[in-house]
Amino acid sequence: MSSEIKKLPQPEFESYNTILDRMARRENRKLLYSMIFFPVALVAIVIIPFYLLNQTQDVRQHASENQIPLLPTATSIPTRTAVPDTTRPNLTIIYPTLKSNIAARSIVNIQVEANDNTSVTHVDFFVDEKLICSDTSAPYTCSWKVPAKSTPHYIQVKAFDAAGNYSTRSTFVTANN
Repeated sequence: MSSEIKKLPQPEFESYNTILDRMARRENRKLLYSMIFFPVALVAIVIIPFYLLNQTQDVRQHASENQIPLLPTATSIPTRTAVPDTTRPNLTIIYPTLKSNIAARSIVNIQVEANDNTSVTHVDFFVDEKLICSDTSAPYTCSWKVPAKSTPHYIQVKAFDAAGNYSTRSTFVTANN
């Protein structure tokens, strides 16, 4: 038997200088990319906004010199003139009626009807010129405890609308024992 040793192919080793040259080329590519990208980014981030700002100021200056409105002004926009509400609410006392006789020490429900061209905000109820209650929703009512004295009483109601207009109605009743 002959012993022959097969020689395996030897790997090719790059020289140290070849490896350094390849790395330098790669680094130069990175450097080249950064040299291109940085100025473009600088222009996009810093210079363009200043350019646009100056252009805007030039447009504003030109507009003001030539009296050209940049935005619509109040005089160029058609406006609707609001018509003030001067209509008073309609008001009617339903109960008690004029010159009614009511029992002393009883509870009387004063009832009124009120309406307006917009809306009634509230109705105030007065007995002998003292506010005894206020109602903000229809049907407008107020419970009043009649005093023990047999005397006449003055009942007054006032209905108000949102514009502050009001109407007043009144009636007289007599409390009997």
